[in-house]
Amino acid sequence: MAIKGFLDEAIKEEREAIRIDPVMEEYHFNLAKLYENKGVINEAVSAYKEALKLNHRFFEAHYHLGELYTRIENYGEAISEYEKALKIKSSS
Repeated sequence: MAIKGFLDEAIKEEREAIRIDPVMEEYHFNLAKLYENKGVINEAVSAYKEALKLNHRFFEAHYHLGELYTRIENYGEAISEYEKALKIKSSS
C-alpha cells in the first residue's frame, strides 16, 4: 500500500509540473512511467504519445512505448515504436 501512495503522490507532482510547463516532454515521459508502474496502461500510452508529440525524436519514449505495447500484446504498434527508436539511435 505504501508504494501505491508513493505513486499517487508522484503522479500528482508530475501533473503539477506539466501544468506549469506543458511543453517539457520529460515531464510527460515521467508521468507515463509512473502510470505504467501503477498499471494504468491507457494513461501511460497517452502520456508517452504526448511526450512524442512534443519531441518525435525522443528515443526513450519510443522504446518504452514499444515495451508497453509488447506487454499488452499489441505487437504491430510495438514493432512500429521499436523501428522509430532504432532509426533515431542509428542516426545519432
